[in-house]
Amino acid sequence: MRAKLFPATMTQPTTAFTFQVLKQFHLLHLEGKLSAYDFIGALRRLSDTAFPQRIAVCSVVALDYILIYSFNCRTLRRNLG
Repeated sequence: MRAKLFPATMTQPTTAFTFQVLKQFHLLHLEGKLSAYDFIGALRRLSDTAFPQRIAVCSVVALDYILIYSFNCRTLRRNLG
């Protein structure tokens, strides 16, 4: 967390999201109703436009932690306001 990375898993944190990416998803989800699944697909395409299917992503785990981040943002906002 100190490195501004949110781990993709709690058991084996070899993959992480930057808080900037999580914030971007959160805003796109709120404003454009973008699903977490579509966001992961867009990240894969940004990583390799020719062969996005080659980018190994454990989508289920990634989706879970993106949604946890979104939930934490909503909870924090409710508690502060």
